[in-house]
Amino acid sequence: MKNEIQKMKIIYESSEAFKLSSDVMNTMLEGISDEKIRNNAERFFSGYSSESIFQMVYSQLPWVKLIHELGQEQYPDTSKQNFQVPDFMLYYESSQNKVFPLLIEVKTVDLDKKTLILKKYQYEVLRAYSEISQIPLVFAIFWKKYNYWTLNPIDCFEEKSSQYKISVEEAMKNDVSIILGDFTYIFDKSIFRRARFSKDADIESSYISSHEKYGRTVKEEISLDNKVYVDLLNMESALLDSFLDMEEVAYSPQDNQIVEISKKVYVKKISNLILNWLEKLQCYKNGKLDIYSEDVLKVVINVIFGFRQKTNATKSYLLPIKRTDLVDTLMIQAFKGTWVLDRYKEK
Repeated sequence: MKNEIQKMKIIYESSEAFKLSSDVMNTMLEGISDEKIRNNAERFFSGYSSESIFQMVYSQLPWVKLIHELGQEQYPDTSKQNFQVPDFMLYYESSQNKVFPLLIEVKTVDLDKKTLILKKYQYEVLRAYSEISQIPLVFAIFWKKYNYWTLNPIDCFEEKSSQYKISVEEAMKNDVSIILGDFTYIFDKSIFRRARFSKDADIESSYISSHEKYGRTVKEEISLDNKVYVDLLNMESALLDSFLDMEEVAYSPQDNQIVEISKKVYVKKISNLILNWLEKLQCYKNGKLDIYSEDVLKVVINVIFGFRQKTNATKSYLLPIKRTDLVDTLMIQAFKGTWVLDRYKEK
């Protein structure tokens, strides 16, 4: 028989699959007999949404070979006193072309918070499962305020008498998501965009964007020196607008054409760029991914790779600062025999 939390997961999955009305949702929630669980439906749904986002976004990283949800219906029921099944099993490829497993427990930090607090008993049952399966456990933390994911093992947390805690600053400094190929791109060069518009609303165009002052976009190009321009595709333009601040520096009334420039330095992980891009296209909003198409996400990742080449952004390996036993194990496993491991050890 399903327990109350498992029922809540079924309600969430049904609402996502069938877009249930609020009346139907309320009727289903009435089937949750535990009032405390029923009244916290939004918190449960938020957590389940983060799990879906993690699975979809991280499945697109270059070294991730497989992510699958672990069935968390545990039998016998008394096993929950000693073990907790994590959210996901993930398999990734190392620098030596070996595939390794990783247990993932997803945690969400709300918009108004900058610290994740984990009760010790919550970790101990996860640790017991990790130890008996002999597979490392990592917490995938979604910092809603920053639209940002970090992967952190428990020894990156600060240990207290009854809890573990980690701030967003410490989580970012000791993020191990690079082992999955979550590269950091540094956009440190001036980027020029030349765009031509038309006041004719019916003009044919491959671009979906419009300018409130100049009209429908008909052509866009990008340059690093304001001399040699290459075409900027529609999807690339949306990616640019999702995180770059552009300043208009020239306007040609004859061509109804503007030139914009971005002078700032931007540091973005691939996972962060994916969410920025989806948010710009309104496929991701209010902490919820409204599109579950792997084909769309493949387009996203290819657009990011292409945009990085056109902007000549630097590909960086963002390495964890703190050396701990668990971080050492993961870094050695992922980068054995490479300069990346040497650089990490120098820290």
